[in-house]
Amino acid sequence: MARSAFSTAAFAQLVRRLRYTNARYDQIARQFRCRLRPTYHAKRRAYWAGLRVDTRKAHACPGSLVS
Repeated sequence: MARSAFSTAAFAQLVRRLRYTNARYDQIARQFRCRLRPTYHAKRRAYWAGLRVDTRKAHACPGSLVS
């Protein structure tokens, strides 16, 4: 049977560090995604549908007028 190169305490510390790092990068990614404006996707879909989107007008449009 193969033995681990880590002691139990070192392995537990490694697991804690990996979990912390993963949570931190998840938080950074969420913050980054919140700052993105999804205009590229809308522009690309409109382009292939033969439409043109004025993003300034679309951004200024009240939400009650959007279906």
